[in-house]
Amino acid sequence: MGRWYQGEGKLAKAVQCYDKALQRDPKNLEYYALKGKCCSDLHEHNGAFLCWSKIVELEQNDPNAHLGKGEALCRLNLYSEAVASFDRCLRLRPSSVDAYVGKGTALREMSKLEEALWCFDVSLQLKPGHSFALEHKAITLVDLKRYEDASKCCEVAIEINPQSPKIYLCNALALERLKKYRKAIDNLDLSLRYGARPFKVNHLKAKILLILQQPLDALLCFDHVEIARSNSTDYVKDTVQALRMIKKPYLALKYVDHMMEKQNNISLASSRERTMRFVI
Repeated sequence: MGRWYQGEGKLAKAVQCYDKALQRDPKNLEYYALKGKCCSDLHEHNGAFLCWSKIVELEQNDPNAHLGKGEALCRLNLYSEAVASFDRCLRLRPSSVDAYVGKGTALREMSKLEEALWCFDVSLQLKPGHSFALEHKAITLVDLKRYEDASKCCEVAIEINPQSPKIYLCNALALERLKKYRKAIDNLDLSLRYGARPFKVNHLKAKILLILQQPLDALLCFDHVEIARSNSTDYVKDTVQALRMIKKPYLALKYVDHMMEKQNNISLASSRERTMRFVI
């Protein structure tokens, strides 16, 4: 019954079925694996970790269990432990593409960028065109400030998966650093079209529009920023800059004073000081 619920996308019901089955048969590895996958899809990463850990306890030579445990640890932000699990998987299955990608992702989060890049390169040797590996390789290249290489990697990834919002955003980040502003904006628009979260996309687009001396268009982008994120210091500073550029310094001053009082944020003082020069 659990498999049926899982196939129908009723994952919480499936987990309940697997729990009942495991009460009757507490050493059934298959039930733990199925439950672990459900928990992962439900973003219950601690539950997934416990399932995969139980399989490892019962069968230490199961590469899939070490892989699943590593992925759960990664999602719990326990990156060094995740790397150890991925390494155990690779000792048992040296050609595991997913283990190399997972290990690379964990290493990137640990700021071990060259090691992460090596993992993504190995995974792409084992499986050329692996879209997830290409995506994370491109992000790592941006982190390494290798913007030309990052953009080229993004272009390859886009050919394989032309509806990935993350890869368009990554390409935009690289293109912005390369001062290819119009192409960066095109990629940001595509990122939004395919479901990217608006805050980061619209904020970057607004910053580029300010560079291009288009403050009104920048302000329109700021209007689309998620309310929950509009209190960030960078967002406030950029909005104030846009208001100054369209010759509304009094409005800019009123806005920055309001945000300084609301946030008790002295880091906005420099922005207020620059605005005062326009008022005076």
